[in-house]
Amino acid sequence: MVLEHLDPAAWRAKLPGSKGRTIAAIIAHVHNIRRKWLRLSAPHIKLPATLDRTTCTQKQARAALAESGARCSEMLADALS
Repeated sequence: MVLEHLDPAAWRAKLPGSKGRTIAAIIAHVHNIRRKWLRLSAPHIKLPATLDRTTCTQKQARAALAESGARCSEMLADALS
């Protein structure tokens, strides 16, 4: 929901005087950590593609998060059944 309403100018904006990550980098990190969790915990589930924090668009990030979220839900459902 946040990505749908995020001003595109904020996507790669850096905080003044901060070494923190951009929103793009944070979202890419979340997606890529989900991939790692899947790889280590459910190797039978096909991994979604990685997301590059320096080049991904908001549209790509939305799609990637949806895909990794669905795969994580699949992994958890498998584990609980």
